[in-house]
Amino acid sequence: MKTFHPILIIEDDADDCELIESALDSIGVKNERKCFNNGQDALEYLQTTDEKTFLILSDVNMPVLNGLKLKEIINTNDKLRTQSIPFVFLSTSNSKKDINAAYDLLAQGFFTKPNSFGDLIDLLKNVTNYWETARHPIS
Repeated sequence: MKTFHPILIIEDDADDCELIESALDSIGVKNERKCFNNGQDALEYLQTTDEKTFLILSDVNMPVLNGLKLKEIINTNDKLRTQSIPFVFLSTSNSKKDINAAYDLLAQGFFTKPNSFGDLIDLLKNVTNYWETARHPIS
């Protein structure tokens, strides 16, 4: 991967966060990872850092501030919105309501967490390869 800005993993299940990090390691992603167990902590990081973010992988259902509300706040915050950070939902939710809400908020993807580690590796390989080659307004 050429873009070594951090990947934010927003996931309230510590085991899932570790699995995502292991899958990223397995495909050779060298980006630093920052894990947050709720959207509020991730939002505070995004609002206070000057560091660019490569990608946000967010669960939907979390305590304090869920992923949908976080995406909504990012969309209405000029500083964060204009950074055009790719925001991808990775959730156990398969609810049509959540999927529609995510795309209404202009999410760049919504994926159901795979049941196998191999499938998670394949999914994250596709997502990270896509965003590595995609052009961004601030790149």
